[in-house]
Amino acid sequence: MSELPAILSHDSPGFHLAETWQREPKADIDPVVWAIHYLQALRDLAVQADWITLDDGATPPTAALIGIGQHVHGINRQLDWILQHFLACFEIAQQPQVQVFAAPIMAQAGIDGFCNFQHHPITLMVDPSRILAADWPHLVAHELAHGIAHSDGHGHRFKQALDHLCLAHDLPLAPDNSLETNVLPYWPPCRKNPSHDRFWLELSHLGPLDMNRPTVADT
Repeated sequence: MSELPAILSHDSPGFHLAETWQREPKADIDPVVWAIHYLQALRDLAVQADWITLDDGATPPTAALIGIGQHVHGINRQLDWILQHFLACFEIAQQPQVQVFAAPIMAQAGIDGFCNFQHHPITLMVDPSRILAADWPHLVAHELAHGIAHSDGHGHRFKQALDHLCLAHDLPLAPDNSLETNVLPYWPPCRKNPSHDRFWLELSHLGPLDMNRPTVADT
């Protein structure tokens, strides 16, 4: 088995670790080993390392790890494609430096994604298993708004950033009274994936076309 590529320091200025995990691994790399390295990379970047874990439904985790090792690069490419679509609504000089990863987030965390805006580049992590693929852009927009606002709250700066993203990409705008009605933590609305507990286990059964099909209409 060939050695895994050396990973640059997470503190390297402007280094997008996400680019490494958007590449298809070489055929002679054990997908389980690749997946273990991937999950460790996510934990190193996470707001809370123990949030990154496979649920008990993936125990023993071999099938899920094989699926992640073989296919997570495809999901990451798709999420990055969605992210770049949103960033295009900013002037190039004003575009924030952002990277995004698909991450299995423990259910006990009570979230579908999070943003680490203390890291450079700003790092978004979303759990694609939780919601329907058609709504992945909604989740990316929500976490990107946190990064733009540099806030983990859902106040005026967050709403301003989210409104900008929603207006630019024809996503539903939050109601005018959203700050008072506490809907912003769940905006834009995302439809739950009824098979979320099988998502990581069944990745190994998904082909490349399934993983790379765009999910934002009329791009």
